[in-house]
Amino acid sequence: MRSPEVSVVSLDGLNNNGKTTQVRYLQNELVARGVSVIVRRGDGSRKGTGSSESDPVSEWWQENFKRINAAGLEGPEAEAAAAFASQRLLHELYELKTKEYPTELEAGNKDKGVVLLDRGPISRLFVARRYDPEVTFEDAFGLEDNLQLEEVIPDDVLVLHTSKETLLARNDARQEGQAKRDFNRYIISRYYETFERVLDDLPPLLAERTTIIDSGMPIEEVGRAALSVVVDRL
Repeated sequence: MRSPEVSVVSLDGLNNNGKTTQVRYLQNELVARGVSVIVRRGDGSRKGTGSSESDPVSEWWQENFKRINAAGLEGPEAEAAAAFASQRLLHELYELKTKEYPTELEAGNKDKGVVLLDRGPISRLFVARRYDPEVTFEDAFGLEDNLQLEEVIPDDVLVLHTSKETLLARNDARQEGQAKRDFNRYIISRYYETFERVLDDLPPLLAERTTIIDSGMPIEEVGRAALSVVVDRL
């Protein structure tokens, strides 16, 4: 059997666009079609506790999560912490895509698999440009250890996006604690225009892989639109 093929798909978008919902939908639909799927966090941070598939057990994250999280959202320390976490996630993705997952697929007699990322390269670029609006695509990732952008940029980047008013209304309706709603409202209110500028100025390597989906549509329609992109590649 030839070496298993691994495709990487990320779902990006501001808070309340339904990324986690659509990750679950895509996973269920692909598995129903006989496709192996792994879900991981693609940008941000994780706790490393194994509490979800996207956050497998990791001593490194258990040791570093609190420090990264404590840096907050503003200022040089926050910028450095976000970049530090991003580097770790990119290296994990590289190892998963090129070594760990192909080995797992081969052992299971599977010829292809999909890695679904909850947040990905557009989220990284967005966060970097919150701190420096002029930062380049390459500098936003700051890859080390000879990794190339082509190796860690997903094959398909699905961006869920709708109006600021819709996102804020969804936030007010969420059944979560006040602290989470306050956090979401802060990000949406303060950085919505920054996110739109990122979408309007995507570098070619990212633009050619990106599909923007109107997340203001009914959930089922959003899911079908996302699934069609992934299935076309498979």
